[in-house]
Amino acid sequence: AEAVYQTDAWHGVFGLQHSDREYAAIGEEAFVPPVDTAESGVFWVAEREVGTFDLEMGARIGRVEHDPQAGSSADFNTYAVSLGAVVPLNDALRLGANIDMSSRAPVAEELFSDGPHLVTGSYELGNASLDEESLLGLSLSLSYETQRFNADVGVYYHDFSDFIYEAATGAELDELPVFQFRQDDARFYGIELDLEYEVTAWSQGSLSLTAMADLVEAELNVSGNDNVSRLPPMRAGLGLQMNHGVFRASVDYLRVFEQDDVTEFELPTDEYDELRLYAGADWSVGRSVLGVFVRGTNLLDEEQREHVSFVKDRAPAPGRTFELGVRLDF
Repeated sequence: AEAVYQTDAWHGVFGLQHSDREYAAIGEEAFVPPVDTAESGVFWVAEREVGTFDLEMGARIGRVEHDPQAGSSADFNTYAVSLGAVVPLNDALRLGANIDMSSRAPVAEELFSDGPHLVTGSYELGNASLDEESLLGLSLSLSYETQRFNADVGVYYHDFSDFIYEAATGAELDELPVFQFRQDDARFYGIELDLEYEVTAWSQGSLSLTAMADLVEAELNVSGNDNVSRLPPMRAGLGLQMNHGVFRASVDYLRVFEQDDVTEFELPTDEYDELRLYAGADWSVGRSVLGVFVRGTNLLDEEQREHVSFVKDRAPAPGRTFELGVRLDF
């Protein structure tokens, strides 16, 4: 339920939320016992203009209750508070800043898992003693937009208390590696960059060049190896996109760098290149849209292992692949 309000200075929304989830995995693959979860909360978001800039803020208070079929129930109180501003520096340049504090209740899988998870190829052990995970987040963004050139750069810093993560133990059960949910303080920080430049334009279309890069670093507040498992590696890419009437085409190149900041029992991942090609057209057919496309991925046919995947060491990404498709939206 929501209630929208507006005054001379402010406009925003008050709201109530409630959800019930009855989770029950059936069969030998069930790694979590049946759990009923109820989540409720009340929230408020608002924004206003203050001089030359926009101010945004919000708050939420919630409660999560897990009631497993076997074992003790677990209740958690959560909160979220945020404050942000977007400041225009001139006609093309905008500065954004945001600070937020929030907490997250552990989900049922993190609390009660005890069995083989065949999707991740691991034996997962929950931790019924987990507390709420809390976060202090800071972010800054800078956006530049003109008729032909757009640029966005953002930096962020996230300080977690009682960060919940899944760690390899080095043990095996049912011939699967055992992963245990744990909780420690942690820090994440990173940068993201997106650029787009319109090379040329004509009456029915345009040709644009794009570029991107992102990097994230993280560390746990523990003695010894403080790396975070399955941390995404640095990436950088270039793309060329063309539109002409109903026709669209693009070629994209992505460089994924090696990731050797690994935890115990985790293997590093080599760098690889990804080259993609797309060409397609969309036609209006009455109230529907008919699309035909061809897509090629991993055109360099390189061995690609996604470091964020549990199964990267056993199942690399597909090799050179072509896909021809027809799509109807109605």
